[in-house]
Amino acid sequence: MAIRGTGTKGYIKELGRHQHRVVMEKIIGRKLRKKEIVHHIDGDKHNNIPENLKLTNRKNHARIHFTKRK
Repeated sequence: MAIRGTGTKGYIKELGRHQHRVVMEKIIGRKLRKKEIVHHIDGDKHNNIPENLKLTNRKNHARIHFTKRK
């Protein structure tokens, strides 16, 4: 595994893919669609445990982050 980027900004890579996407695919038992987003509930991009990941779409993902800023 390698960390892409620096500090807390980078995602952990697993076999050239973002680890959180690999973990979510194992959870749901299929490949993710391009429009599906994996949200880190606690905001820590390195915390890829299943309980910290939520499958969503771009619209809802943006809504989650917009709501947190207010």
